[in-house]
Amino acid sequence: MWDNQIIAKSDNISKNVKKCLSNKFMLNWSNNVMNSAKCLNYRIYKSDFCFEKYLTVLPSDLRMYLCKFRCLSNKLPIETGRFFNIDRSERHCNLCNANELGDEFHYLFKCTFFNNVRAKFLPLDICKNPNVLKFKELMNTSDLFTLTGIAKFCKSVIKTF
Repeated sequence: MWDNQIIAKSDNISKNVKKCLSNKFMLNWSNNVMNSAKCLNYRIYKSDFCFEKYLTVLPSDLRMYLCKFRCLSNKLPIETGRFFNIDRSERHCNLCNANELGDEFHYLFKCTFFNNVRAKFLPLDICKNPNVLKFKELMNTSDLFTLTGIAKFCKSVIKTF
């Protein structure tokens, strides 16, 4: 009887420690994302710490481009400007005449340089009248056809830079 109580108690302790560590990790992750100047767009579409479907359903080359685009591991002006200490508000797109910030949102929805590529790979209904909700919807899709299109579009953008 004593042995059983110890086992039950140690199981509870183990579960409680795991839960406590998991909660601390999630809180730390969330705080890092929410407080990072680099994650302004990322936090729009990544609010929960969870596994992303695109990591398992896309071929490795497309998965890599989508991941680089989502995580700002690329050479978009918003990212390269950081290296050269350029004020965030001055990191403009140099591919079109919109004089807008060269970030993920701009290239996905607005940059005229990518109009043909956008029309080929991205859903028209999402690209019309772009806004933050459509951005979130697009970046969180689980539809394989749409994911493939987004990844191909991201590949085109990243290869341009």
